[in-house]
Order: sequence, then structure tokens, then C-alpha cells
Amino acid sequence: MAGIPVLSTDVGSVSEVIQEEVTGYSHDYSPVEFATTIGKLMNDDKLYTKLSLAARSNAASNFSLHRLVNDYSNLYKNSITLAKN
Repeated sequence: MAGIPVLSTDVGSVSEVIQEEVTGYSHDYSPVEFATTIGKLMNDDKLYTKLSLAARSNAASNFSLHRLVNDYSNLYKNSITLAKN
């Protein structure tokens, strides 16, 4: 949501959130990989901007408060429907 590329270790559900080389990067823990990726982003303004815009768009589309409320609303509606049957 901050509109910056994500750089993270590949733990938990990170790989479900980060679109590799589109919204950011997920690596196995490797200081060399992290340093290389940071250097790449620092030295390529176009790449940084491209990933930043994609990260913000992805977060707004897939992780917004509106979506969260709708997901919970649908969950509760489906639960009520199942309980009635």
C-alpha cells in the first residue's frame, strides 16, 4: 500500500502476495541476493517506478479494506445459508 517494491524472504504466504519481478522480490535468505536486488532497484529508476506502481495497484486491488469487508460479508452470508440447510 506504500507504493514501494517489496523485498522479503520467502516465508509464510509472502509468495502469494508478491508477484515476482512485478511487485517485488522474494528470496531465500541470502545477504548476497538481498544486496544485489537492493542495488538493482537503487540503480534503475525505471524498474523501481514500474514495480512501485504495480505494488500499489496490486495492494489496492487485492488487499483493500473494501475487499476485506466484502470477503467477511460473503463468508457470514454463506455460513448463515449453510446453517439454515
